[in-house]
Order: sequence, then structure tokens, then C-alpha cells
Amino acid sequence: MSKNIKSLRNVSAVLVLAGAAFMLFSCGGAASQEPAPQAPEAPADAVPDGNTDTAPPQEEVEEEEEAVPDEPVLVTVVLKIPGKGEVDGTFTITSIEDEGVQVATDKKAGTTVEIKPGFYNISAKTPLVLGSPVVTIEEEDVPAGVEEVKKVVEFPVGTVNLRTMKRGRCRPMGLSLRQGDGEWIEPKSLKTCQDVTIMAGQWEAEIHLDKKHAFAVEFYVNEGGSSSIPVDISN
Repeated sequence: MSKNIKSLRNVSAVLVLAGAAFMLFSCGGAASQEPAPQAPEAPADAVPDGNTDTAPPQEEVEEEEEAVPDEPVLVTVVLKIPGKGEVDGTFTITSIEDEGVQVATDKKAGTTVEIKPGFYNISAKTPLVLGSPVVTIEEEDVPAGVEEVKKVVEFPVGTVNLRTMKRGRCRPMGLSLRQGDGEWIEPKSLKTCQDVTIMAGQWEAEIHLDKKHAFAVEFYVNEGGSSSIPVDISN
């Protein structure tokens, strides 16, 4: 009986030692299996230590295209009178955009001038209209991208013939004409019994019967029209 007890004690001791050894092995093995700590990964855009000279990202710079000046345009100016077509005279071209600068002055009708594209006033006059009044066409466009353009200045005129009749015949007499409140036009060559080209509108005439006496007449001229007005001077 005592031997059995002793044997049991020895077995218990062995089991205790074995268990302790197993626990030690398990702890050591578990510790050896834990992964070693690793340094955190740096972000992709991080600057390496000690390097402070990294250039900032370059921005794309768009190249501005230089403005190409418009090519000059050839401009021909002609003058027209209803029923007579193109007539002689002169014209002046004034720039609107350049504060009234004259780019062509007193050029002969039909002349071609070279100017840059833009907006212009074109003024013209002809000796074929009594008093050589100035007619202006405003804000005329000279477009870019064309080689040449033609501008036409038309005179809004008509003709009148004051027929001073005496004993059935038209007798030429001295004549003065005035439109509205304008000045009297009275060149020595101006006579009755002949066609006179004047601006359309209301007119007043003085027919000089002699050096001391005149006969007054009022009349209206339509644009493009022709009027023959008999004036009886028998008395």
C-alpha cells in the first residue's frame, strides 16, 4: 500500500513538471509568433526628411495669342444724282471710332482709298447741285475680311424750271433761291427758263424783273422729280 502511494506521488510530480514545461513552451512559442512592430508608411506626397528644396507643382500657363491687326480695305466712293447716274464731286471720310479723324479729305469722286475696317461718316458735295450742299451718309460699315467695297452717296434732289412767260414766250430773268431759313443762293448764272438741280424740299424764289422789282414764288421739289412752273410776268 505504501509503495502504491509513493508511485502515485512520483507520477503526480512528473505530471506537474510536464505541465510546467508545456506552459513554458506555449508561452515562449506564442511570444515568438507575434509580428515585429513596423514603422508607419509615409503618405505618397510626404517630403523626405531633410529635403526642403522640392519644387512646387508647375501650373500650366496658356499662351495668349497676339491679336492680328485687320488688313486695310480698299474703299471706292461714288456720287449719284437721280436720272443722271454718277457725277463729279468730292468726298471726305471721317472715322467714328477714332473721334472724328478724317482718313480721306476732299478726294475726287470715284477715287479709291485704303482704310482700316470700322465705321465711318462719308460726306460729299457736287457742283451739279445748286449751292453745292454737303450730303452725309452716317455710320457706314467697312467690314473686315474683304479686299474692297464700294460706297455710294446719293443726292436727294430734283429739278425745277421757273418759266417766266411774257406774250407767250419764256423770257430768262435773274433768279434768287432759298431753301427754308437758309441763305439766298443767287449766282449771276442762275436764270429762269432753265432746269435747275436743287435739293428736294420747300423753296422760295425771287424773280428779278428789273433792278428795283422782284416777283416772289414759293414751290416744292420732290426727290427725283422735275417741275416746270409757269410765272406770268405780263403785267
